[in-house]
Amino acid sequence: MSPRKLATDPVILEMPAQKMAALKGVGAPDKVFADLIPALYGSVYTLKFARKKQGGIPDFKVVSPRARYPDAHLKPKDKWTIIMGLAVPEDVTALPQKIPGIEVRIETWQYGTVGQVE
Repeated sequence: MSPRKLATDPVILEMPAQKMAALKGVGAPDKVFADLIPALYGSVYTLKFARKKQGGIPDFKVVSPRARYPDAHLKPKDKWTIIMGLAVPEDVTALPQKIPGIEVRIETWQYGTVGQVE
């Protein structure tokens, strides 16, 4: 019997740069995600369905969100900066905004060699 891979086993891989719908929040992830997730997914799914309705524009799959914590090593957890993102097609130039006060913007995330936990 082969060993079972746990959900926390990291995978090391090379990732190219990717266009992302992204937003920023501050606080502990378990407190902030409830506000950020609806804005992020709302924006990306609205984009997806608008493109599908227009026709002739390739559809895209909405994948799991990614998150970055650029100052997690410098601050207590309740003060972390959280940058969340969902991949969008390279031809996207604008995003619909679904929740007032939470801006979802387009960024290109640089990667390279990464450790990924699924």
